[in-house]
Amino acid sequence: MDYERDLIEIEATKEAKRRGIPMLGICRGIQLIVVAFGGTLHQDISIELPGSLDHSQKAPKRTNAHKVRLNENQESLKS
Repeated sequence: MDYERDLIEIEATKEAKRRGIPMLGICRGIQLIVVAFGGTLHQDISIELPGSLDHSQKAPKRTNAHKVRLNENQESLKS
C-alpha cells in the first residue's frame, strides 16, 4: 500500500472520467477505479461469494492464472 500513490491515482482516475477518457482496470487498477467512485472492496471474496474463482495465485508471478474477457456491451460508469 502506498497512500500518496493511491491519492494521485484516484485523482487521475476521476479526471479521466471527467474528460471522458475510457479506462480499463486490471487487478489493482479495477480496485482503484471502484474505490475512486465510492465502491466497496472485500478482503476475501471467497468468504463473501462461496464458489467464486480462487484469486490466491499459486502459479509463478509472471504466469497467467486465469483468463479475462471484455464485453463491449457493458455499461460504463456514469454519474
